[in-house]
Amino acid sequence: MMMWLTTTLRSTQSLRQRVRVVQQRAFAASASHQTSTLEDPSVMDHLVCPISKLPLRYDAARGLIICPEIRVAYPVRNGVPVLVPTEGRILRDDEEA
Repeated sequence: MMMWLTTTLRSTQSLRQRVRVVQQRAFAASASHQTSTLEDPSVMDHLVCPISKLPLRYDAARGLIICPEIRVAYPVRNGVPVLVPTEGRILRDDEEA
């Protein structure tokens, strides 16, 4: 009984390791083929302001995602928008929304 349990545990661990490797390879493959950017309208269509739930726009020149209606700007880090309310900043009156 104990030998069967030990063998089963080893098989389960081995299977988990293989699944992990397959998942990592699949993730790497999908990430390398990813062509969507924030300049793609279909990407921006899926993003909304975490505060107002209104549509956002991407300002590539400033590297910001902006909610014009409430004048809040969110940073973009390494190509990833940081849509966390505490990361947003209110735009000054002299800044374009």
